[in-house]
Amino acid sequence: MTLERAAEILVEADPSLDPILIIGHIDGNLDTTVGIYPDKHAPKDRQICVGGTEATLSHCTWLTVLIHWTRSPVEAEKRAYELFDALCAVRPRDVSYIDVSEPIDVYKDDHGIFEYVINIKMHERKEDV
Repeated sequence: MTLERAAEILVEADPSLDPILIIGHIDGNLDTTVGIYPDKHAPKDRQICVGGTEATLSHCTWLTVLIHWTRSPVEAEKRAYELFDALCAVRPRDVSYIDVSEPIDVYKDDHGIFEYVINIKMHERKEDV
């Protein structure tokens, strides 16, 4: 799964993300933005079935979503849980299921903006199955 497809799924879950979701980075000068990144702690090995990629019917993608949200810890936590709830409810056509972590408070950045992280594991399936 590409980061672009993962971003589409996030916007499908929460359409209000459309103007503020950034792939691969965030603009730290903004007070409210959300970024989506590959999870740097994801396993590096991809599981391939006997028979190669043609026989492999699913793939896992690990992602990190960073919610960079205002100087109010209450508003930041509220926004993080709104996104968490939306991700728990989304049902993309090409994803078997999604493991979503509770939002993790990573405190403030250098500009005093509160941040939360949500870790996601998407189990993608081939569409022709």
